[in-house]
Amino acid sequence: MSFLDSFAADVTGRYKKKESFESIVDRYFDGVVSSFRKDFPNRRDDDYRLFCYSVAGFDSTTIALIMDTSVDAVYMRRSRLRKLVSGSDYPQRDTYLGLLGAET
Repeated sequence: MSFLDSFAADVTGRYKKKESFESIVDRYFDGVVSSFRKDFPNRRDDDYRLFCYSVAGFDSTTIALIMDTSVDAVYMRRSRLRKLVSGSDYPQRDTYLGLLGAET
């Protein structure tokens, strides 16, 4: 399954038995999504999805469309994640912040 096929399946909820978009992004980015989940357990699924889509390089407008929310909500959620990560002392802190993008 290609990266785009996996993404489309993930967004539409199809192909639940096949590799998820998150696992493909995790594999392409050296396990950073798994590390983020480990370092920040008990976050909402939407936080992990937002991080994953950010890692994949999607802009806020695209993420808003995928997550069926407003662009402002994406900015706010991303800002909260940046604040959470900034206050941590995990070894990958700077990597996470870089993947979440600059504050706008």
